[in-house]
Amino acid sequence: MAACSHINPTTARPPNASASVHKEECTLCFDNWESSSGIFVCSSCYNGGCEQHARLHAEKRNHPLAVKVRRFKKAEPSTAEPPQKITKVAIGVPGGVSIDTEENYAYDTSIHCFACAGPVEASTMAPIVDAIMAATSASRVSDQAAWSVPLEPCEHTLTLEQDPSAKLAKKGESHCGECEIKDSLWLCMTCGHLGCPRKQYELSGVVGGNAHGVSHYEQTGHPVVCKSGTISPEGADLFCYKCDEAKVDLYLKEHLAFFGIDISTMEKTEKSTAELELDRNLSLDLSTTHEGGQRMKPLFGPGFTGLKNLGNTCYMASVLQVAFSLPNFQSRYGSLQEHQVACQSPPESCFLCQMGKLADGLLSGRYSQPPADANMDADTPVEQVGIPPRMLKTLICRGHPEFSTVKQQDAYEFFQHLLKTIKQKEHATGVDPTAVVQYSLQQRLQCTRCKGVRYSTEKQTELSVSIPVSLANPPLKAVEGEKADARETRETLSHVPLAACIDASAADESIDGFRCPNCQQNVTAVKCNRFETFPDVLALHARRFVYEDWMPHKLAVQLDVPDVLDLSHLVARGQQPDETPLPGDKPAAQAKPTFNQADVETIMSMGFSRVRAERALHSTGNSGAEAAMNWLFEHMDDPDIDTPLPSASAASKGGAEFAPELIGQLSEMGFQPAQAKRALRETDGNVERALEWLFSHMDELQDITDEPASAAAAPSSKADMEVDSRPARYELLGFIVHLGPSVHSGHYVAFVKRNGQWVQFNDEKVAVSENPPIGKAYMYFFKRF
Repeated sequence: MAACSHINPTTARPPNASASVHKEECTLCFDNWESSSGIFVCSSCYNGGCEQHARLHAEKRNHPLAVKVRRFKKAEPSTAEPPQKITKVAIGVPGGVSIDTEENYAYDTSIHCFACAGPVEASTMAPIVDAIMAATSASRVSDQAAWSVPLEPCEHTLTLEQDPSAKLAKKGESHCGECEIKDSLWLCMTCGHLGCPRKQYELSGVVGGNAHGVSHYEQTGHPVVCKSGTISPEGADLFCYKCDEAKVDLYLKEHLAFFGIDISTMEKTEKSTAELELDRNLSLDLSTTHEGGQRMKPLFGPGFTGLKNLGNTCYMASVLQVAFSLPNFQSRYGSLQEHQVACQSPPESCFLCQMGKLADGLLSGRYSQPPADANMDADTPVEQVGIPPRMLKTLICRGHPEFSTVKQQDAYEFFQHLLKTIKQKEHATGVDPTAVVQYSLQQRLQCTRCKGVRYSTEKQTELSVSIPVSLANPPLKAVEGEKADARETRETLSHVPLAACIDASAADESIDGFRCPNCQQNVTAVKCNRFETFPDVLALHARRFVYEDWMPHKLAVQLDVPDVLDLSHLVARGQQPDETPLPGDKPAAQAKPTFNQADVETIMSMGFSRVRAERALHSTGNSGAEAAMNWLFEHMDDPDIDTPLPSASAASKGGAEFAPELIGQLSEMGFQPAQAKRALRETDGNVERALEWLFSHMDELQDITDEPASAAAAPSSKADMEVDSRPARYELLGFIVHLGPSVHSGHYVAFVKRNGQWVQFNDEKVAVSENPPIGKAYMYFFKRF
């Protein structure tokens, strides 16, 4: 082995504690340290690459030296113990999901110089090799945090004030303060009230509650509660209604002692909410290797690669599988090799590099191979390992208040986030693969008094529809005290036509309190939506998660999906010759409306932001929290739902000047100065909000000039409309199903039609589905033909 002249102690150095060491997986493909060539870790910047991509990195960065790492699994001893039972929602900790320990593996390391084109003798680099091997890899850091959610105190637990007159019922005599329920009680940490749980806690066989714990908070404002049956010397379940999150109490011992409870003598008698969630997830057949009693046939090869679950990431995996089944996504991200060669950004922080990596992983078939010793005819299911989309998740979810966490999320909301991220990242390139799902929706608004009309058009990327349960056949009948699983069984017997859901979303809707600019008074208006253009792929969201009595509930009704979905009757007509357009609204400087703060806090306690709460109250004429909540559930997908209401200064800031550097930041993203100025005006000069505004008003940008846009909107006539003469006929190409009765847990699985057969993508498992559950889908994807 030759000596190397490229060893330079100023560039080759051990990683420090904060360095990201990519030693397990290539940053540009899914080859890993168990692949035949191993992973080459750059000794200068610790980028990891397969041999091909490590050579590319060395040439681009002039970092010739790398530590080659290969990992081998040791043979299992014949006396190996059975796997431990999972009792905790965590990874790599006692009771949690187990991960292979270092004792199960052997490692081979060597020094490789790409300038010398091979392995080299470099004894002086031994400390660097040792440091790289000792460092926690970037992927392992992600894995260990994937399931374990750290809880934190909040201002309400830190500043808790307890009522001196509080009295606690004697043990054995305690029950809910408003009913006779004695199980799963929540102790108010302010006054000692005992309240039964919300209805969703009946999902694992727990006694169904009447939500009296919540109603006590709504009446008193006492935010912090403790689940009495979980109190033990190790702690207890604590929840803050005002934050709507599980929390910890740093002074739990003292706060319980206030009620005469000695935490050191308490024994846990009930499952924690985390354990209940684990039970719900484990009760689902997440392996799903059988269907209708028959073993499902596994699939391998190009286009049949699974995505490894990183811990509550099934929502992301299901969306990505459907998205990368679309030709637009395949053609855009499956041909980025030239970009990866030229890109000067670190691969893990480059959106195009990571999307190209995922496309290669999903579509090439290189990572979808059965084990070499697999017996395809055996009864034991043969599964592929799957590829872990860690780097992409970290990149596109960084900074997001929900998707950056490790909690279970909503697949539809992630689909929206993915499309928004693609639009932002691809804006400067001029390439938009999301165009395949875009369409123009025309809204017609008519005053019922003067009959004047107003037409407006906005771009959409998905259609979200409610499920009209009044059309269910057989009818749905609520049963008092019914368990969630029994309710789901009953609901799955009822059917609702999907076409009826779509028609209901396009039906006339009355709007009370509309300020008619022609009548100059508040009147009732009628609004309806029609398709001005139709998308090549229709992404449809069925709103299965609803609220009943302020409690979340999942509708398990079967949706009847036709072989051909025809939307021709919903085509927009545009303004007709006999219609009179309404004049434009006159801008007026109005003070920001005031609201009943009790109503605002009630709505926020249900998990909605202050902006949404105020907008809902404003839109319902301050008619109270209940009316505002109903409005919110019907307008969750409005494009301006998260836009703050205008303040008094909003109408007078048209000529506001902004610092050139603020305009420059937005111009660097590909926007014109006039567009940047308009966005800054609309967001009080906040650059981050201005960028959000720009991407949510893309269809308006072409009309924005150096002067603010006129408030009067030109009516849309048939001649002005986009013309799309193709039939509006669709067939189903894919769908996403949510398994489980709870809105707080469960599992997402994707189904895609390939070559005339349905294929199930369940995390890393890919198999033929002979009886796909089409009627149970949460999201549908239809292809126009």
